[in-house]
Amino acid sequence: MRASTRFPVSSKLILSIVLFFQIAPVVMIIQTAFKTPRSILEGGVFNLNGWTLANFNRIFVEQSLSTDLSNSIAVALGSTLLSVTSGTMMAYALTRWQSRKKKHLITSLLVARLLPPWLWLCRCFCCSINSISMTRGLVSSSPTQPSTFRWRHGS
Repeated sequence: MRASTRFPVSSKLILSIVLFFQIAPVVMIIQTAFKTPRSILEGGVFNLNGWTLANFNRIFVEQSLSTDLSNSIAVALGSTLLSVTSGTMMAYALTRWQSRKKKHLITSLLVARLLPPWLWLCRCFCCSINSISMTRGLVSSSPTQPSTFRWRHGS
């Protein structure tokens, strides 16, 4: 008889937290596609009021989507080509390299690659989110105070 594989509760909890952080941005993007900019700023991303299809009407009917789409495809293809080319050269170099530390280097590269890019910037983002005024688009010491940033004219 085959034994059933059970995951401990801690593994399920960790998996649930990671899954939330992976799916939440996608849900936020889909929700903001159906909202007006004013309803996003006033009610937040997870507010269910103010849903509209005007954004899609503006993109597909009023604006030219073909230029934007072709630019996006060109950037995506270029990025993919660059990534595959550099990754192939690096993989070839790692297979030819003989060292005792090779296993540790490859494991470190794999772990760094598996982590999402936003995780590296998470601390910076969380520390500075309170200093950003969303209504004015300015960085200030407090969202209710005017910005203290001044441009210096001349040299």
